[in-house]
Amino acid sequence: MKAQLQRLAADNHWAHSRLYEAAFALSETDYRRDVGAFFKSMHGTLNHLLLTDRIWLKRLTGEPNRLDVILYDGRRELALARVRQERSDHAVCRFA
Repeated sequence: MKAQLQRLAADNHWAHSRLYEAAFALSETDYRRDVGAFFKSMHGTLNHLLLTDRIWLKRLTGEPNRLDVILYDGRRELALARVRQERSDHAVCRFA
């Protein structure tokens, strides 16, 4: 079980690294552009991914959560929060 969780955390990190690499390649206008997706823009989608990861962890601990929160306005802050979240997730997997 522990090895499987560690592999999933590594896969998650790989996928998010690629997403953020693509996000940082966009202009600010393109990054914020409403493209008609469910979460409107690249920023909205990346925010949703981080928010839902945090919500799943909170569900495991019984903490309250909300889906309509914008965690960070800037992409740099959002990317740094993603890195911190993955480090935390990885630490949890070491003890699972």
